[in-house]
Amino acid sequence: MTVSSFNLSKQAPARLTSLTVDKFLKSQKNLSKPSPKLWPNDPQLRIPASGNIHQHPPPILQTFESCTSFNQFNQIHAQLLVSGLRKQLPVTSRVVRKLCNYLHCFTCPFGKICAEIKSLQEGGKVHTRVLKLGSQSDLFVKNSLIRLYSVCGQIGSAREVFDDGVVLDLVSWNSMIDGYVKNGQVGIARELFNEMSERDTFSWNIIIAGYVGVGKMEVARELFEKMPGRDAISWNSMIDGYERIENVSEARNLFDRMSERNIVSWNIILALYVRCKKYVNQALMLFDRIMETGEVRPNNASLVSVLTACATLGRLDKGLWVHSFIENNKIKCDVLLSTALLTMYAKCGAMDLARDVFDMEKRGQTPNAVTFTSCLSACKYSGKVLEGW
Repeated sequence: MTVSSFNLSKQAPARLTSLTVDKFLKSQKNLSKPSPKLWPNDPQLRIPASGNIHQHPPPILQTFESCTSFNQFNQIHAQLLVSGLRKQLPVTSRVVRKLCNYLHCFTCPFGKICAEIKSLQEGGKVHTRVLKLGSQSDLFVKNSLIRLYSVCGQIGSAREVFDDGVVLDLVSWNSMIDGYVKNGQVGIARELFNEMSERDTFSWNIIIAGYVGVGKMEVARELFEKMPGRDAISWNSMIDGYERIENVSEARNLFDRMSERNIVSWNIILALYVRCKKYVNQALMLFDRIMETGEVRPNNASLVSVLTACATLGRLDKGLWVHSFIENNKIKCDVLLSTALLTMYAKCGAMDLARDVFDMEKRGQTPNAVTFTSCLSACKYSGKVLEGW
């Protein structure tokens, strides 16, 4: 059975760019209304208790293997998406093999599937099928392959796909530049960036983040100042770069220049103040400003920084207030936040409270190595060796 045997002319637009293909796919596959026989809680969709899909494959895979049309394929694939089964490598392998029999660029973002789980082997099979069917010139197919090879570290193969393209769009260029940046080749990424006839915000953010990642802040700042239409990601990327090299003045300067800040912006500055010991008190002042203005809502990362500052300064009063804030707002304490609480109480000499935090197993959590180390250190410095034992 070949692609030509399916009449898709009435189902798909004559030309669809890769920028809009996701919207098209969603319109073709209504994930909120799955097939009546395949609801998300259907036993067919359950992952085996053993977790071994090879030995105990979900029944839906047998149904999937027997499907004979695009419509059936799309319905079952939608169920795999909803249930989360598609992220399982054995399931993805079957999806790819089945897709290769009925390959069409509007049926399924197969390159994305392989890239998500970094399955170069399955992606290679799809690429081979693409070449056999002559679909390599399709932009969506090409961009999916560029991303696949880039994510899997095969930047040379990604470039071959890119250079093969007679027609490339903005997504093609951005994917290739992002691939070089992610693989540590910022110089080549910059060469491609300079060749672009059209750039969007994502293009600028990729190259700026690339230079930030390799510590070339002067070049990153030069590009940042030239960038039109900077967004929160652009600002946060630069602030994060200065945070990495502990340049407090430049980081705060950019932070103050931002017209709209999100929680990431505040968290970067909080973390910077905590890292630079002489600015720890300013971390608490900045947190007070967050609470007073209500501009953003603190998250776990914010609270970890504040509790670390309290521990450094011995501010038990502030630490108690933060703990109360966590409980009153029903914020779920992960291991990092629980460890920060424990460390704060221990360093402030409140060993009974530290012990209460350590007994987090009663709340269904399991202490990690850092938690145990913090508790043992606290016992050592407070002279409670037997408690540590």
